[in-house]
Amino acid sequence: MEPLSPGDRALIAQIAAGDQRAADSFDARFRPQLLRFAQGRRIPIQDQKDLIQEVLLAAFQEIRKDNFQGKSSLGTWLVGILSHKIADYWERNRREGDRMDRTEDSRLAAPQSAIDRIPDPASHPDAALEIRDILATLPKEHRVALLLSITEGWTTDEIAAA
Repeated sequence: MEPLSPGDRALIAQIAAGDQRAADSFDARFRPQLLRFAQGRRIPIQDQKDLIQEVLLAAFQEIRKDNFQGKSSLGTWLVGILSHKIADYWERNRREGDRMDRTEDSRLAAPQSAIDRIPDPASHPDAALEIRDILATLPKEHRVALLLSITEGWTTDEIAAA
């Protein structure tokens, strides 16, 4: 565990007292680190800023309630909050996808529409990320069949029998 520096202790005290300049300084100092962490967890760019804002808001609220215990560095604490927010984000997206899969029409239409949306990797540098996101829209049984075929080399008859 990294002990808090006197500067960090002072920053926390200023934020707890409602000092907006201290909050702005805190934001400017940690936002880039949090954005890099979110990018590394493949959060879509349009959602990264919202997640980071949620993390900073939660941190400010905890500091103002005097709930920051200082058992870790500020950066580690914020990354911990962000990790929980990211887990919630992916769980929420999974549940939304599951809801869509419940209707028979979407179960039949999803694989074809997803396949049609796969970009050409040669002309699209982020194709791997998009393909992963598209595959995540497929019903579980279709993803399993695809993975067994591509990664394990199973035949269609073997997959059907399983």
